[in-house]
Amino acid sequence: MTDVTATVPVQAAAPVQAAAAPEPKKNAKGELTQEYVSELRRENQERRNESAILTKNLEDTSKKLQETESNAKKALEEVQALNKQAEIKMVRADVKVFANKHGLRDLEDVKLADLTGVKVDANGDVSGVEEALISLKSKKPYLFAEVTTSRANFAPDAATPDKFNPEKVKAMSDAEYQAYEAEWLASLS
Repeated sequence: MTDVTATVPVQAAAPVQAAAAPEPKKNAKGELTQEYVSELRRENQERRNESAILTKNLEDTSKKLQETESNAKKALEEVQALNKQAEIKMVRADVKVFANKHGLRDLEDVKLADLTGVKVDANGDVSGVEEALISLKSKKPYLFAEVTTSRANFAPDAATPDKFNPEKVKAMSDAEYQAYEAEWLASLS
């Protein structure tokens, strides 16, 4: 296997060019003149002031960076907490659906199920809930009622008159509909 590493040319920061120092001015004795010394002191003070400003800017930027990193960390923690809450709600919703599907008598009994295998994937799909409830049902069947579908209770009867057809109901006049409604309600009792 070949190790491929990209090399990026790095440019060194350009050195700060100080203004060219004026030629030293000497008096007749060969000593530096007061004017020249004063000029050097003035330049030195300017450099110190610039250095102090740059140091303060660096400190301010460093503080802002630390604040930003702290805020980003807090935001990440909040997002993770919200994601965890959302996952819990998704699992609870699936538990309710499958508990109803399998006829769990009391939702409080879900606490008896081993939900350690329940997972929420990156897409938000929950898996493992039905398997956990099936396992609980096999271990403690008395917690579950026999499941019946509600469709069986409302299955159309072969003896149902044709006038209960929804298309015919739509075509009825108000008086016909009121009579139909009374007959329909009477048939439910």
